[in-house]
Amino acid sequence: MMNNDLLIRYMEGDCSDEDKIEVTKWIEEDTEHLKEYMALRKLHDISIWQIGNEEDAFKDTNKHIMKRISVGRMLREALKIAAVIALTLIVHDFCVENNFIAAVADQDSGIQTLNVPAGQRAEITLEDGTRVWLNAGSTLVFPGQFTGSTREVRLNGEGYFDIAHNPDNPFIVKTSGYDVKALGTSFNLMAYEGSPVFETMLLEGTVEITGEEEAEKITLEPDKKATLTDNGLVVSSITNKRHLSWKNGIIFFEDEAFGDLISRLELYFDVNIDVHDEDMLSKTYSGKFRTKDGIIHILNVFKLRHDFEFTVDEDTNTITIIK
Repeated sequence: MMNNDLLIRYMEGDCSDEDKIEVTKWIEEDTEHLKEYMALRKLHDISIWQIGNEEDAFKDTNKHIMKRISVGRMLREALKIAAVIALTLIVHDFCVENNFIAAVADQDSGIQTLNVPAGQRAEITLEDGTRVWLNAGSTLVFPGQFTGSTREVRLNGEGYFDIAHNPDNPFIVKTSGYDVKALGTSFNLMAYEGSPVFETMLLEGTVEITGEEEAEKITLEPDKKATLTDNGLVVSSITNKRHLSWKNGIIFFEDEAFGDLISRLELYFDVNIDVHDEDMLSKTYSGKFRTKDGIIHILNVFKLRHDFEFTVDEDTNTITIIK
């Protein structure tokens, strides 16, 4: 039985490196340990939300700076030792913002999988120097070392990519619907599997987006975005870059229809949201929230503008919004 005081200090980032390794080993030993940890963390987060609702949502942001690691360098060292130790090191270094982020290394293939849970985010540096920010509920699959003529990763979710320039080895991000190819580029890509939303926002450089059909191919220029519609990909200008503030743990809405807003919250917090009053879906909302404050806090703030109530069913992971 793990000491609860140690687990709480681990969640709050107030323990030694030895203690962190001990906790991550314990979590990996048994699925029941993970369940116990998640249950305790949930209680801890609820207490934080209660305190946070009484304070300014944007105070002390700088106290929660995310750790950054060089994945390639760390993995090359980790793969020299036993698989269980490698996994422990990876998991330890990906514990950012006091929450558990699962990283799995395949010892045979060298392929790594990083899963970012709901309400969290992560920043990593790949072996080639490419930096990637991952939003909540996202998964990135990548090799410990790039080989061959291309550098390929797979994304399920939302990621911001700052690609290390290498004209001889294009960087390709594969998603469930499209591939995005770049050389030295900065772009944001949103492509959650099972969601109809696909969007690429290009900040610097050039990207080529290719669909399953060979003819379905477009090239983006800086400050342009490609959005999936019923008629295929549509290119338009980027009018607001503040939506990229998720990189800093901020969820930003500006005159956004409640229906679109709900869709984003479902993706970010891995929850089902059922709106009983369809008239609400067309109402617009604006706001800026820290991801760590949680979806309950966000909905409580929106209630101040439009009168509605909501219930939470933890068994079905559903929030029901009623007028």
